[in-house]
Amino acid sequence: MAPTTSTNTHYGAGQSWESQLICLFSIIGFVLFYTLCCHLYTVSVGWRDDAEALNRILAEPSQNPKPTGRR
Repeated sequence: MAPTTSTNTHYGAGQSWESQLICLFSIIGFVLFYTLCCHLYTVSVGWRDDAEALNRILAEPSQNPKPTGRR
């Protein structure tokens, strides 16, 4: 009975380690997927905003003086 108990404990520890590893990988995968989606959304939205701001700056250069030019 003692060897069975020790084998059972060892197997339980191994199974717990594998389940923890799987849980860790699933969390990392979810975080990476969420970060990628947020990054793509931010890039797609921010690119349009940057393009509009750049067009405004190019269209009205007198409205945006360089800060180094004035004191």
